[in-house]
Amino acid sequence: MFGAICAGRPVQTNLVQVDQNKFVFSLPDAASINHITVFLLPEQPFPEGYAATVFFSWPGKDFQLLGGLSNAKPSAIFKVKQQPNTSGLQQGPVEAALGISIEPIQAVESQVTAMKQAAVAGQTSTAVAVAPPNAAVLTGRVVRNLYNFLSGYTVDANQLNANEQFVPLRAFQEWHSKFMSRIQKDASFLEQDQE
Repeated sequence: MFGAICAGRPVQTNLVQVDQNKFVFSLPDAASINHITVFLLPEQPFPEGYAATVFFSWPGKDFQLLGGLSNAKPSAIFKVKQQPNTSGLQQGPVEAALGISIEPIQAVESQVTAMKQAAVAGQTSTAVAVAPPNAAVLTGRVVRNLYNFLSGYTVDANQLNANEQFVPLRAFQEWHSKFMSRIQKDASFLEQDQE
């Protein structure tokens, strides 16, 4: 009855029915999700007078309302923010859940209206939070950015200025390789004071 697409991923139709009118999509490797499109499959409209609420949940967290779907609005795109990390560095992939509940259309409209009013009042956000990348991923991105930046300053040996110091790019590449190997083994070493 429903499909979902996480940005950059294939369509998911592996919906699991968990109750008479409730369904759940499992979203593996959820830390990389930034947008989710949810849609009603063609030729499977809601029964007259019904619509659906769409929810998102991180492991150990309650479902949070994202919005709704109806025959008049059979698809929606929801922005997903990074989940606040309360336990330090994120370890391993995170699996989230996308919940869909078929309800009377008035109940859906009421919940969505209340969510929007609360967001306007600054009480909640309509976007769900997502886990930040783990230390290895984040550090890898920083180091790649630094490498790309430094690569822009490469010069041939005959262009070297005698008044400037330089480090061969090869030395940085060797450090990068060792650093990434170490962070893959134990990212917690970044938390230790090594000065």
